[in-house]
Amino acid sequence: MRLLLSFLLLLLLSNASHAQDTDADGLPDTWETNGVSVNGVFLDLPRMGADPLHRDLFVEVDWMVAPTHSHEPKPEALRKVIQAFDRSPVQNPDGTTGVHLHVDAGPDSVMNPVTGERWGELSGGEALEHQDNLGTIVDAEDEDDDYSWEDEAAIKAAHFRPERVAAFRYCVFAHNLAPEDNGTSGLASGLPGTDFLVTLGEWSDQVGTVMEQAGTFMHEFGHTIGLRHGGIDHINNKPNYLSVMNYFFQTAGLFDPDDLGRLDFSRQALPTLDEHHLSEPAGISPAGLYAAFSSFLRFMEDNLEIGPIQAAIDWNQNGVANEPDVAADINDDEQLTNLESFDDWSAVVYATGPIGQADPGPQPVPAPVPVDELDERTDDSQPRTFEVAVRAGDDSAAEPGQSIAYEVTVNNHGSEADTYRIEYSSTQGWGDFTGLPATLSLGPNQAQALVLTVRVPSGVAAGTEDETVVTARSETHEAIVDQAVIRTTVTAVAAPSVAGTGTDGGGCFVATAAYGSYLDPHVVTLRHFRDGVLERSAPGRAFVRGYYRVSPSVAAVIAQSSVLRGMTVLALTPVVLALEHPLLLGLLLLAALVRARKRR
Repeated sequence: MRLLLSFLLLLLLSNASHAQDTDADGLPDTWETNGVSVNGVFLDLPRMGADPLHRDLFVEVDWMVAPTHSHEPKPEALRKVIQAFDRSPVQNPDGTTGVHLHVDAGPDSVMNPVTGERWGELSGGEALEHQDNLGTIVDAEDEDDDYSWEDEAAIKAAHFRPERVAAFRYCVFAHNLAPEDNGTSGLASGLPGTDFLVTLGEWSDQVGTVMEQAGTFMHEFGHTIGLRHGGIDHINNKPNYLSVMNYFFQTAGLFDPDDLGRLDFSRQALPTLDEHHLSEPAGISPAGLYAAFSSFLRFMEDNLEIGPIQAAIDWNQNGVANEPDVAADINDDEQLTNLESFDDWSAVVYATGPIGQADPGPQPVPAPVPVDELDERTDDSQPRTFEVAVRAGDDSAAEPGQSIAYEVTVNNHGSEADTYRIEYSSTQGWGDFTGLPATLSLGPNQAQALVLTVRVPSGVAAGTEDETVVTARSETHEAIVDQAVIRTTVTAVAAPSVAGTGTDGGGCFVATAAYGSYLDPHVVTLRHFRDGVLERSAPGRAFVRGYYRVSPSVAAVIAQSSVLRGMTVLALTPVVLALEHPLLLGLLLLAALVRARKRR
């Protein structure tokens, strides 16, 4: 009997030790120290950066790739989210604050946020075949449409390693949710849950800007860790709820003038606002926090009002802010209610469903959920004082020794002029950034085209890839940033002599530099002439090849001079008009000939 009791005691102690979770992140200490076998496969969490004394969260990201664009997350977008978790006020047993977020978005993404080590061979994140719509809407005729997770579950079963179910949440960067959808930014499978989607196919450049990707990823991930649109509830657009879970802050970040665009969850519960009885002199306390109010008062569309939220606020917008008791619908939901604030970080749910279970077993398909998330049209209606977008031409295949010219456009989408620091990088060192600007100053809605060249050395093995990144970072607010990622892959298959020629939709560099945008109607006309006329004859193709040998350097010079841009526009506009109106050109030529004969 004594031997049996001793055995039972040892067994209980063993189980207690296994279940111990010192940092309360849902992963037992033994997993984070020694790893764990799940479904017969070893999951090496300590090598992935797990720490039993510091909270860890793991996410795998797979992404769709189309011939014309890739939904692979931009590195800067992931960095911003990882940084947001690292800066959180969450206390850890090791005496530090923050949460270590490990996002596996392919071998080159950062695995360990402390050391910067990349995933490499431990990675499970990978590219997926592109499809315009991932899934279907069920009960589409009802007021609340529900999204079916059947298609997402099939992708997860094929691309998500079964052993990861015990520690990782799963995300797909896809194009759109369903044919009936109108640009919803993303969706989560549960609250809390394990699966979520980022779907920015109707957004900027079909993939979203850095802020759109980062904010949507953090927002939908926030649902999987138990957070709602209003913190304690799903009431949106609360001016006293400062969180990316609030639609107003999802893609713009928080309006702290010292750190405009900062991604964060709510750090404290602010006072409740009773829309029946609002005190204008009181504003919102405590001091030191900031918010934007004109978007919550949507009938005020003239400008964005940013100020300290402890200051007096003109809630009813009658020109004075001294009334102690007013009624106003300040979150524009067509009703007067109590708007309660919430402390997000203290309510994060680290483990849910199979996470933390050594033997999770088969996972069911998530139940359909309502499609009730931020869409592109709603987000576009929000005022943006500072915003930038960087777009680039398509990725390209190349042969050893080939030079490829790419066009990159920097666009100021904000309502104020801004200056951007332009950063360039090339993983293989193939990028030639000679003559490209270190800064760009752009007015509201103004764009500037840059032309850079990737030069592939001779003798490079097939399959070698260069990743060229162009980043525009606001000098006014560091958090306002976007980047374009261009991949050049060496292939044994013959490739065009210069990217952007032929019918692949490439750029007309000189025209783009002159008119300021790849999508300018004049540039589109010239591209169509190139593809539909010049490329159809041997002399025309020879002209195009010669043009692309010299045009990148010429365009780079033109782009830096307003005088040269104007002169080029004057030279090209008659050509464009002739191409757009050939009948008119014929009549003018005929009239000229008739007049010349009369003079004779």
